[in-house]
Amino acid sequence: MAIFCLFFIVIGGVSASDALDMSNNPDNSNILSDSIDSESEESIGNSYTNQLSNEATSSLGASADDAGNQADSTLSEGEEDNSHEAVFEDSNSSSSTVKTATSITVSKTKIYSGTPIVITLKDKNGKVLSGKKVQISVPSKKRVFTMTTDSKGQVKLNYHKVGTFKTIIQFKGDNSFKAFKITKYIKVLKSGTSLKVKNTTVPRSTPLIVTLVNKKSGAGIAGKKIKFRIPTFGNKTYKIATNSKGQAKLFVTTKKNFSVVISYAGNDNLYKSSTKAYVKPIKCKTSLSYSSTSLKYGEDFVVHLKKSNGDPVKNKKLIVKVTNKNVTYNLKTNSNGKAIVPIKYLGTLKMKISFPGNDMF
Repeated sequence: MAIFCLFFIVIGGVSASDALDMSNNPDNSNILSDSIDSESEESIGNSYTNQLSNEATSSLGASADDAGNQADSTLSEGEEDNSHEAVFEDSNSSSSTVKTATSITVSKTKIYSGTPIVITLKDKNGKVLSGKKVQISVPSKKRVFTMTTDSKGQVKLNYHKVGTFKTIIQFKGDNSFKAFKITKYIKVLKSGTSLKVKNTTVPRSTPLIVTLVNKKSGAGIAGKKIKFRIPTFGNKTYKIATNSKGQAKLFVTTKKNFSVVISYAGNDNLYKSSTKAYVKPIKCKTSLSYSSTSLKYGEDFVVHLKKSNGDPVKNKKLIVKVTNKNVTYNLKTNSNGKAIVPIKYLGTLKMKISFPGNDMF
């Protein structure tokens, strides 16, 4: 039961988010990282959650290069663009300025699905070049990405599909630096997965949270089907899609402890995984809160009823007693967990507000 007492004054008469998944934009100069062939599967409704009731019933097209950034001549792969060496003559001086040579390195050519290659742009002295545009082309996928190097002179490109991909990387040069271009063949291997259960002692009306993790990147995997099979309730089965954090949520309302087998079937790019858990449902703690105790006459006094995880508790009875006026209100929270207390008096009011609780709270 949540309960609190308070005094407040009524005043009258006053008026008044690394590496990103591949988007449909093949030439985005504002991102530091991108991705090849983001994984996707059929959607499962519009929700990432399902519910277990007390009776175990269920509640990568081609992209044109950036014409404005194109060099005027063809670069030889893995070499600086000598054809673009420029000498600027000052009519009043015999001095000249020569562009500085550059180089591009790639962290790895063998990676795992869901992990990135890291591309670093440097000058001939080994100084990293930040804020420079690097273009990455993957011909087999007909995709071209233009990204800007970060403070470390780096951009990242994620690969999801298993296979070997020819990848052409180039810096087209600018007023100070020479152009450079290399071609690499990136081999992408299948990644392992794991399922992690956040907590097996679960307040009723809140979810059992399971996260599907890429073992190689450590990141959650979105948009994958997770299967929950519950032997305690006759092998009742639920299939829930992971959200953007890689989480699948099974809401628990039953009082009874239960075992659950959780599994991911895998696919061409990710290995399967499974785990077991024994879940202990407990009563969910609640709290009452309010925004202010100083009101103008006619303003609403709003009380909030929330679960221990901060979610609202809706459609529940609250008892509000104005003790110094000998008035009692029986109110019900709305879909946002709010109840409005009518204020019909001026002066200081003493209130006692309580939520009696039930089998779940």
